[in-house]
Amino acid sequence: MFFRFFRRNKVVRGMISDAAAIREHLDWMQEYRIPLKIMGEERANRCTVLVSAIDHSQQQGLLQVRALNRPEAKAVLREGRKLLVRYDSSRSIRYEFQTRFLGKVEGKEGEYRIDYPLLVESYQDFKMARYRNTADEPIQVDIEKERGIVIDIGLNGLRFTSNKVFKTGTLLKNLQVELPRYGRVEGKAVVKYTQPSNDYPLWRYLCGVEFTELKPKDHRKLNRYVNRMVQLTRA
Repeated sequence: MFFRFFRRNKVVRGMISDAAAIREHLDWMQEYRIPLKIMGEERANRCTVLVSAIDHSQQQGLLQVRALNRPEAKAVLREGRKLLVRYDSSRSIRYEFQTRFLGKVEGKEGEYRIDYPLLVESYQDFKMARYRNTADEPIQVDIEKERGIVIDIGLNGLRFTSNKVFKTGTLLKNLQVELPRYGRVEGKAVVKYTQPSNDYPLWRYLCGVEFTELKPKDHRKLNRYVNRMVQLTRA
């Protein structure tokens, strides 16, 4: 499956079913104490909880959560009930998954257990962090037997140096970007513009492209890299 970028709503939508990937995303909740919004099937009532523990085991995995408002939680978290969970991560990604209520935690008032998700849906807005490469290590780009260096990069696209003119509107079917320490990202992109490279004397042009397709694993890799580098430059 590919992530597709739509011009109208500017949202990237994906499905995460790989066990390792789900574990990684759930670990964010534990590290940053992100509030989860839980609703019942009819969605009339909802409550907000924080994750207090996670069991990642394949057979009997679960999330242990603590309610921020106990009366609201009692109205939503009922025995055997199917639930919808939504939350916004610290990396500007919204997640959603279905689960079911497992029961109260004995000896801990206001704490409950819900089932571990097998499928997580993600939504990410185009308007996220963009990293301008000011580090010593170059980010290499390969496209149609041409090679360049990334000037800046984000979830929706990148700008790179080139000695070839890429015509605006051209679909680049095999764009490859080597992210330092993260590895290669491959996908398709459309050329938005090509202009003279006045600030980079070793290169003749600057080319701006917008991603149109990325594999889910490459989307996650790119997101982790960009957000990590933006945080480091702001520190």
